[in-house]
Amino acid sequence: MTDIYIERELIVDQNGTEKPVAEADILSLSLPLVVLGDPGMGKTQLTRSLAARIGVRQLSSGTFVRSANLETLKPPAGLPIVVDGLDELAASSGASAVDEVLKKLSAMGYPPFILSCRAADWNGSADRHKIREDYGVETTIVRLEPFSRTDAKRFLSGRGDIDADQLLEELDLRDLSEFYRNPLTLKLIAEIAADRQGLPNDRADLFDRATRLLVREVNPIHQRAETGMANADGLLDSAGAIFAHLLLSGSLGIADRPWDSVPPEFVAIGELVDMPGAPLVAAALKSRLFRSDEENLLVPYHRVVVEIPRCPLVG
Repeated sequence: MTDIYIERELIVDQNGTEKPVAEADILSLSLPLVVLGDPGMGKTQLTRSLAARIGVRQLSSGTFVRSANLETLKPPAGLPIVVDGLDELAASSGASAVDEVLKKLSAMGYPPFILSCRAADWNGSADRHKIREDYGVETTIVRLEPFSRTDAKRFLSGRGDIDADQLLEELDLRDLSEFYRNPLTLKLIAEIAADRQGLPNDRADLFDRATRLLVREVNPIHQRAETGMANADGLLDSAGAIFAHLLLSGSLGIADRPWDSVPPEFVAIGELVDMPGAPLVAAALKSRLFRSDEENLLVPYHRVVVEIPRCPLVG
């Protein structure tokens, strides 16, 4: 079964105003450019598509930083270098990923660039400040938009072992449309449906399977990081405690920002430190149980995840 590539829609922040932008129009935006997205949203596929449009090679962040011969990686004059997976550097080394990439770009004479990074691993204003110091211009930030239902149907059209319309209809009827809006989650849900000849009828069984899919780390680099090495039950326990905190405080999500930049409807990530029964808060926030709302703002993937049995508020 072949995954079908779906051209994506994105959101660009221009002077504090968010605007939609089609994949075909991304290259008209100012460089340098950073693509943010949640785990499984298709950042690697997008940067591969952009590199093909430009006529350059897509580089993984690890390959780029490890290379001792940067001349071989230089794109033709004036064309941007495309580096995928900034988050994988931090996961494997713990060092500042932006610092490592900027060192290499400096050695290349500061070519224009396009980078991709998981939203939860992007350090927001701090990373933008570093790039502005080195390049003298502001960074354009774009955020991958989720699949629409039409996108999801086209994505599933390469599978002959499920009825795409029936699967999507079932998810809509159960108010679980969020589960087809992330390409990786949709792929995993489709595998459950194919294996069981349909989705589980029992709501609790479906929730349990779906939430365990959301904490599964499939990226080989991130599998060696805290989220990938953590026990699924520990991640779900920590996520349940976070959801309970959000419900009790009436908050929408978590802000990984300085205290004076936290929106009133969000809680600062510092409030979640040392919560009882939540030893893996940082790792849980980097799982697919949470999604990016804006730069350094995280919200639960779907409101139904608070129904995880481990959440103390729901028994």
